[in-house]
Amino acid sequence: MHTTFSTDHGLTWSPALTLSAAAGEGFVWPSHNAVARNGDVYVAYHSQPQFTGRNPDGTSGQVFVLRSTDGGATYPQKTLAYTPGNADITFNVQTVPDGRVLNGSISWTQGSAQPWVLPDPVIPTNVYVVAANDPINRYHDEGVAEVAVFIVRSTDHGRRWGKPVQVNDGPVGTTQFFPTAAIDAKSDCLTIAWYDTRAGNTNAAGHFLLDVFLRSSRDGGLTFGPEVQLNDVPFDPDLGARCRFGPVPPCQADSSPLQTLRIGEYNGVAVAQGLAHAVWTGNTETGQQILFDSARACRERKHE
Repeated sequence: MHTTFSTDHGLTWSPALTLSAAAGEGFVWPSHNAVARNGDVYVAYHSQPQFTGRNPDGTSGQVFVLRSTDGGATYPQKTLAYTPGNADITFNVQTVPDGRVLNGSISWTQGSAQPWVLPDPVIPTNVYVVAANDPINRYHDEGVAEVAVFIVRSTDHGRRWGKPVQVNDGPVGTTQFFPTAAIDAKSDCLTIAWYDTRAGNTNAAGHFLLDVFLRSSRDGGLTFGPEVQLNDVPFDPDLGARCRFGPVPPCQADSSPLQTLRIGEYNGVAVAQGLAHAVWTGNTETGQQILFDSARACRERKHE
């Protein structure tokens, strides 16, 4: 995991600085960085030290957070926001059906490991990290909890972290994954969005259709408002999807006996003036497309 910075609007860049350890952190990806109002730079990245077959082992997935106080030149502070096993999801590679694959899904979920680091613009000591985790870390039969969305909080610039707290209220046996998060640069409105299977709708193959939900907080993730569904039409992740792993054809050269499909792109959300603006991969009649919608995230505070 590397980082670089520019002081001339991107015309030139500093030499790449390595943030991940040479040993012990395994597969390091994805990452996210953010700048606090005081100029501190925070970088979060997912680390997967161990796998079982081609899926994470369930007990080693973690999230590191680094802090720079000199504009990204050095990162002397490095801590674990999510300790081993608390940010560990299956990548849902279908090669080994009896090893940590999701019920009702054949989509590759590696992008769901994305952490989101959010420095609080109002309380400068506070930093939050949103990530997905699988609370049971095994094969998912019907009727059991699956991947869920969590938040951890720090009140001392990321030196120490609280325990992960689940954000979504999805029923048992459903999946909430591919989280994305943002905080308003001028207020305390924090919003998290994700894919959700709670409706239980399926396609002809029996695979879950996905909805997009969001939930917002005005107190740094201590409490959240109601869950809001953004999409009007469910997303069929199989329709128009490219094959990531599987036999040839239609997949690329791979030894997997079963197909694992790929959701086209990942999701994003931005928050401003109490409104959440979200993009996600959805469907038209011919395949996958990027969709956009906005919704009220936080109400304006009443002044007494």
